[in-house]
Amino acid sequence: MSAESEANAQGMSFVEKHLQTMIMAALGAVCAWMAMTTQNLTVSVATLTEKVSNLQEQIGKQGDNNYTNDIADLKARVTVLEASERRTTRD
Repeated sequence: MSAESEANAQGMSFVEKHLQTMIMAALGAVCAWMAMTTQNLTVSVATLTEKVSNLQEQIGKQGDNNYTNDIADLKARVTVLEASERRTTRD
């Protein structure tokens, strides 16, 4: 029995049978594309997450350095003002 006669025996024409095969191939290709895209997006999100984490760490360190520098500057100013005040009160 040929493929056409088997398809006719099951109530499907030869074109219908091959059309279903083409549709299934197209759906398989779409599913593969979606899987690859999802994988690429997952890698991109992981990379961006790591970059954001590094930026947060750098900002935190920079903020700590700024506060330390500000405190040191204020301490120096207070020392100068206290020395100036001592000189003023002695005179």
